[in-house]
Amino acid sequence: MYLLKAVEKKARSKKMLLEKQRNDLREAQKCDEYRMMGDAILMNLGKIRKGTSRVLLESPLEPKIKLKIDLTPGENPQETAQRYYKKYKKLKKARSTIKKRLALSKDAVTHLESLSKSLEKASSTADLDRLREVLVEEGLLQRMTAKKRKPEKQYRRFVTSRGWEVVVGRSARENDEITFHVAKPNDLFFHVSSASGSHTIMRVQGTGRVPGKKDIEEVASIAAYYSKARTSSVVPVAYAERRHVRKPRKAPPGTVMVEREKVVLVEPHKPDTTPKP
Repeated sequence: MYLLKAVEKKARSKKMLLEKQRNDLREAQKCDEYRMMGDAILMNLGKIRKGTSRVLLESPLEPKIKLKIDLTPGENPQETAQRYYKKYKKLKKARSTIKKRLALSKDAVTHLESLSKSLEKASSTADLDRLREVLVEEGLLQRMTAKKRKPEKQYRRFVTSRGWEVVVGRSARENDEITFHVAKPNDLFFHVSSASGSHTIMRVQGTGRVPGKKDIEEVASIAAYYSKARTSSVVPVAYAERRHVRKPRKAPPGTVMVEREKVVLVEPHKPDTTPKP
C-alpha cells in the first residue's frame, strides 16, 4: 500500500533525525565539562609546561577528581582555556534548542507510528480516503491530480486498401521522429532510392499479419509520391525492417543508413484512402 510506504519512509527519516539530535544533545551535555577544563587550566598555569599536549589537573569543583585536558601545541594555556570557555558557551546555548527539537521529533515519530497502525487497520475505502486527506494536509503526501495528457503529434497518416497503417514524414526532422521514435523494430521503413523524399513507415509490429507483395507495392507507391520523383513513371523504392535502419553520428536530420534493404519498382500514387486523424 503506497500510503503506508509513504508514512514508513517519513518515519524512518524522522528516526534518523532523532538519533542525530540525541547524539548532538549528548555532546551539548558536556558543556559544563569544558567550563571546568577552562577553570582548571587558569587555576594551574604554573603546573603546565610549555609544549605539553595533555595534562592531568584537579577539578575546580571536586579536587579528588582528575581532569585529562588536551592542549594544542603552539597555543599558550590562557588561549586554550578561552577556547574551552567558547565551546562551553556555544554548547550551553545549543543545549536548550536541541532539547526542544528533540521533543518535536519524538512527537513526530509517535504520530507517524500511530498513522502507520491506523493504515494497517483501515478496512474500508472511506477510512483510506480520510487517512489520505490527513497525509495530504500534513504534507506527507501530494494531492493526486489528473495529469494532463500531452497531445499526440499529428503526423501524416494513411490506411491502405487492405487496412495497413502508414505514417509519412513531412520534413527532415519529422522523418527522424517517425523513424526513430514512432516506428517499432519490426515495422517496415520505405524510402526512394534515387531522390530525396519522405520517410514512410508501414506499421507491421503487433498486427499478427504479414504484408504481401501487393501491400509492399502500395506503400512503396505512397513513398514514391511523397518524394521528388513524384512525376516519374517508375521509381525504385527501397524498404527494410526498421531495426536495420540507423542514423550516422552527427548526421543532419533525415539522414539514415539502411542495411538488408530490398528494392521494388513502382509508379508514384497518391493514397486513395482518407488520412487518419
